[in-house]
Amino acid sequence: MGDNIDSVGQGGGMVYRDSRAWLMDLVADLVWLSMEAAARAARRRMAKPPRRGVGITLRPGDETGLWNALVERVQPHLRRPGAQAILARELELPRQRVHDYFIRRNRMPDAERTLRILTWVIKQETPEAFAEQLAQSGARRSGSSTASATPDTGSSA
Repeated sequence: MGDNIDSVGQGGGMVYRDSRAWLMDLVADLVWLSMEAAARAARRRMAKPPRRGVGITLRPGDETGLWNALVERVQPHLRRPGAQAILARELELPRQRVHDYFIRRNRMPDAERTLRILTWVIKQETPEAFAEQLAQSGARRSGSSTASATPDTGSSA
């Protein structure tokens, strides 16, 4: 059937004498349509994003460079157990919102909470805070291991 040149096939309103010609025309049309779709998608990606209205909240992304830098500064401090909950208490937010800000990165806080986050980071990065955290973690480790190894009898002699 494919080699029979006398066979007549119809496609798109055109009459073909050869079924291979009809198939090749169909493939060419599909390739052309896919190229047009790819070109439209590329033009959409290259186009400037629409200008947002005045007062509309920004969303985290490539165009929020300062927020991204702050997130990078906060993330190491959130690795400690309980740090997300502590920051959430300071921001007066649920812990899940802190997760949205710094882990999922799909939300941004308002200006007041952003300033609170900045002060929290500064407190976390000062040498006194580092020394205090180190002392607390050392006390926890030594307190838990010495308490179980040697019980305190209360006498020094």
